[in-house]
Amino acid sequence: MRTEGYVAILSDAKVEYRCRRQGFETWLEVAVSPEDDALAAAKLMGERQIRHLPVVEGGRVVGVISIGDVVLTSKLIDGTFPDYARVIPSGNDKELVVDKKDFEAAVDRVSTISSERGRAVKLALSPGKLVLSVTNPDSGSATEELEVEYASDALDIGFNSRYLLDIAAQIEGEVAVLRLADPGSPTLVQDKENKGALYVLMPMRV
Repeated sequence: MRTEGYVAILSDAKVEYRCRRQGFETWLEVAVSPEDDALAAAKLMGERQIRHLPVVEGGRVVGVISIGDVVLTSKLIDGTFPDYARVIPSGNDKELVVDKKDFEAAVDRVSTISSERGRAVKLALSPGKLVLSVTNPDSGSATEELEVEYASDALDIGFNSRYLLDIAAQIEGEVAVLRLADPGSPTLVQDKENKGALYVLMPMRV
């Protein structure tokens, strides 16, 4: 985003302003924008041009974003953005490739009998096959079987069904890729066609 006096770079919710004044250039780092304000700005931006993005210095830093006829003023949170890269696993050697719509529908069906408290769904993986199951002492059990691309050792792992559905809803392509390690380690989920987004999902005991 460029303006007459400032260049702003937004990366991983951290905002950095490059201030050009009186012939010299310096960087001013101003921490993390509140989540609600960041989402509001993203919705407003679309294809509309940002007219100016001044920074008020002195005391607390305040960001002012002008988008069309809308002006958004936001306080900026002091602090350092978490080093999220540290929680992204790099040794997940088991790959599951599954049709996103079939997977989403199967999770939705079996989770209808899960308890409100747990919402756990078990994924039993074996070469070429995925079995999803939920057992609820009060409501009974449900099982779904899907044909998938999986060629590693058999693995049983559990996830919160709500989180699985939330991630599936964000995948725009037709195929989802899950990279797993073991029942106690985080799983990586990506859109096969668009690698721009990466989801890290913690397992549950089932």
